[in-house]
Amino acid sequence: MYDAIDRLIAQEKIIRVNISGLSEIVTGPWYIHQEEYPLINRLENNQVWSPGTTLLSPFDNLICDRRRTRALWEFDFSIEIYVPKGKIKFGYYVLPILHEDQLIGRIDPKMDRKTGVLHINNMYHKKDASMTHRTGKQIASAIEDLGMFLGAKKIETPRTVPEGWRKALKTL
Repeated sequence: MYDAIDRLIAQEKIIRVNISGLSEIVTGPWYIHQEEYPLINRLENNQVWSPGTTLLSPFDNLICDRRRTRALWEFDFSIEIYVPKGKIKFGYYVLPILHEDQLIGRIDPKMDRKTGVLHINNMYHKKDASMTHRTGKQIASAIEDLGMFLGAKKIETPRTVPEGWRKALKTL
């Protein structure tokens, strides 16, 4: 593996970068594709970042390192697909909610392909999550995107939705 990395560095396809200001859990080495390197400067100068809200796959690279996820966002995440039923805390296939630069909660979706209904079984939020109507609208939009991707005809939200997000999610 390291031979491949050395080759990519020699070909100038990837560039080694340093990440500072974070705990030892996220120590490198770290690399970025050379085409993306100019993005770093634009991000540092607030020229390109447009924050949004999205749902992450349980296998997303942003959260695949559970220790790093816990260190950066104080967000404990595990895939509960193979957890015995009595030990499931959030759901079989929970999707973390990435809002701007924070992990603020998670949803437990289940698509019923026969009826075309995307059921959001539960929603959870972190204690420090943004609980505004605006955030709720952005989460609703992310859930709608998931529904469109899955071909859902209808989306059903749970009866218990976090208070600040409730009104926005009723529009689904």
